[in-house]
Amino acid sequence: MNLTKKQTEFVLSKFLEKSTGLNDVLEMVLNAMFYNERSEFLATNAIEGNKANGYRLGKVFGQGCQLELRIPRDRQSMFSPVLLALFREQEDYLREVSFQLYGKGLTTRDIGEVMQTLYGRHYSKSSISNFTQSFYDQMRLWRERTLESHYLAIFIDGLQVKVRRNGKYQNECYYIILALKEDYTREVIAIETLPNESATGWRLVLQGLKERGLQTVGLVASDNLSGITSAVASVWKATPHQLCCVHLQRNLQARVRHQDKAELAKDLREVLSPGVAGHTREKAMKKIGQDTRPKKCVCLLKKFPTI
Repeated sequence: MNLTKKQTEFVLSKFLEKSTGLNDVLEMVLNAMFYNERSEFLATNAIEGNKANGYRLGKVFGQGCQLELRIPRDRQSMFSPVLLALFREQEDYLREVSFQLYGKGLTTRDIGEVMQTLYGRHYSKSSISNFTQSFYDQMRLWRERTLESHYLAIFIDGLQVKVRRNGKYQNECYYIILALKEDYTREVIAIETLPNESATGWRLVLQGLKERGLQTVGLVASDNLSGITSAVASVWKATPHQLCCVHLQRNLQARVRHQDKAELAKDLREVLSPGVAGHTREKAMKKIGQDTRPKKCVCLLKKFPTI
């Protein structure tokens, strides 16, 4: 029986009057599109022995519930509906959302309730755990990957992040280790957190990098972190350790009055010359030793030699 356009619209309107009507219509439309797509595929890709071979069941997210679809198959298993790629992206998106919610401190039950509200599907605790386990596996592979044997330099700096522990949020410092490769591209080789900064803790971090393949480093640059200088000397004996000029300037600026900050900044630029590639420690010391040396900078360096 062939229905006119108006008759078809009338039938669909009756479906839409039901509470699940929209999803019923979506199921019918998608199943019809799958069926026609398979017919077109078999007609345009004539392969001996290949023909329609029934259906398999599939589920995707609809409006507040799941849609149950009949996905057509062919004898040679060569056909796959184009629309399915969109639903796979939807599943990947939900996994990504689950990772982010878990990282924000929500429990697996909380995430399941969010999914129930948005998509009408309640992910069980085990399902969310499988999602997060997949994320942890990817993270472990990244953290344990083999490193290059030599980097021109590595830079270590901390980032304060709010972390939820025991139902409370607190700030924790995560140290990002950025490496400069021989082709002058950069690579984050590790992200670490230490309960307390110490020479032992930093030695374990740097030794871990060495065990992953990093044997020699041209330069290590960091803030004046507790124990890191001795740790660098212990793991890479021939590698110089340079304190970050930016942190040096900030630490010095914090020890002078507001009206003296501009003068101190000018003195530091003259001594450190961070924008001059050929500037060396010897040249900086020579400037400090001259009679016209910057007064405030020298006084602070003598008063606080460990900054």
